[in-house]
Amino acid sequence: MKVKFLILSLFIPAFMAFPVNDSITIIQKVKERYSLSENFINMAYTNPAIKYYKQSYSITELALTGEYDTKNDALLLQDGTGFRRFSFYADSYLKLKKNTRVWGKAYYKNNHKEQVQWNESSDFSLVYPYVMADTLGGDLSSEEYFFAGGYAKEYDRFSWGAYADYRALLEYRQIDPRPKNVVADLQATLGASIKTGDKYTIGISVHAQKYKQTNEVKFFSELGAIKIYHLTGLGMDYTRFSGDKTNTYYKGHTFGAGINLYPHDHSGFIVSINYDRFSFTKIISDLNELPFSDLAENKVEGELAYMHKHNKELWGIKGKFLYKRRKGTENIFGDPQNDEYPKIAETEQYGNYIKDFGLAGVYENKKHTIFHWAFMPLITYNGIKTFYVYPERSLVIKRLNADLASKITALFGKHLIDLSVNIAYSANLKAQLLLSDMNGDNSIQDMLYHNYRYLSSDHIDLNIGLRWNYRLPKNRSFSVGGNIQNGWYTENTKSRYYNLALGFLF
Repeated sequence: MKVKFLILSLFIPAFMAFPVNDSITIIQKVKERYSLSENFINMAYTNPAIKYYKQSYSITELALTGEYDTKNDALLLQDGTGFRRFSFYADSYLKLKKNTRVWGKAYYKNNHKEQVQWNESSDFSLVYPYVMADTLGGDLSSEEYFFAGGYAKEYDRFSWGAYADYRALLEYRQIDPRPKNVVADLQATLGASIKTGDKYTIGISVHAQKYKQTNEVKFFSELGAIKIYHLTGLGMDYTRFSGDKTNTYYKGHTFGAGINLYPHDHSGFIVSINYDRFSFTKIISDLNELPFSDLAENKVEGELAYMHKHNKELWGIKGKFLYKRRKGTENIFGDPQNDEYPKIAETEQYGNYIKDFGLAGVYENKKHTIFHWAFMPLITYNGIKTFYVYPERSLVIKRLNADLASKITALFGKHLIDLSVNIAYSANLKAQLLLSDMNGDNSIQDMLYHNYRYLSSDHIDLNIGLRWNYRLPKNRSFSVGGNIQNGWYTENTKSRYYNLALGFLF
């Protein structure tokens, strides 16, 4: 039953409606879909009322993808040394009527992560630092399902839209320690926009998220169980509850809003600003639903861009910023009474601040009848400051990153070939790790120093991609594509990434 439901759901985006006919050939659609400028602007389209103006044609893609990633040493122990992943997805954007757009996406991912350490919780980047962990770790397998749908409609000068998605994840290990993590993540967005004249549209949106993750770690070995840590940040753990408390869950939610300025002819100034507040509570089920800790994160991000199209040339420039402020509060409990720990106080112990600033450009030239080319430079500054109040600990990382993406597209009859090359360099500007009270667990300290080494390391990444599309009858297309990426780090660590995708577009 589950398999039938999954297969049906994956095809829903492709067949949920009958689009109106358009005169654009499938090859033109594919060239537009995979152009560098297509993803140059991202944030504006999180408002479903603005996404109405994203494109004027319908396109659907079904694809099978295989990925392999390996490193000779883990860059972040909690992420492991690599992964193997198989996925199937369907993605569709349909123009139903002159003034109606719908879109949808669904995917299934089967993933196997290798040598994950110091993390037995899923969605590490979302729930850190309050994760369960142990000194052993191991490979992790997972299955992930995702379903999304959006709708937008225009009435003269006004448009509105709605979007929702749902993600379900099951992650597990079949040898001790044996975590079983279940994630349910539901998000929804409502948006509206109004045209201020012949060129620009002003949009607003609100969005919400409901998140839950359940963790359970079991041991079946005759040798017994090992210690389970409840980490609280920068190598600290809540010693009182660490040991054999292996059942927890997270309950979280997000509320946010955004504002946009967008040229509905895709040429002009584009402004987007979003605000989110995400919070969750970690609860230890083994201790009668004890509220272990609370976390709140405020995030502000924005894009300011200018796009210009003239004849068969396009260029654009964009500035972007991101600011995150994450605070963690630990609850303090008295002596247990009738198997319940009364909360007697709380203390804000953990803080994490992230600042990102970037400047990017894009240029595309489509003057030649056979060859089109484009490039996109990007430079960003990234600053991270993490601290723990008592005992006093802090981590500061500042980096400067440069990236250059380029693409050449060639059309020979029914054949469309894309060659892309992307090179990126990340340089460490400042790295500082200060730890007081070093009389704790040496294994946790080793984990901190390992991660710090790579967080402060310079590295280079080179990615080469090749994609072939073949035009089929009835305005359809078949595609084969792949990427190879190599990474080099100053710690004599190398990374390799490969993917291969088979697609069908119409």
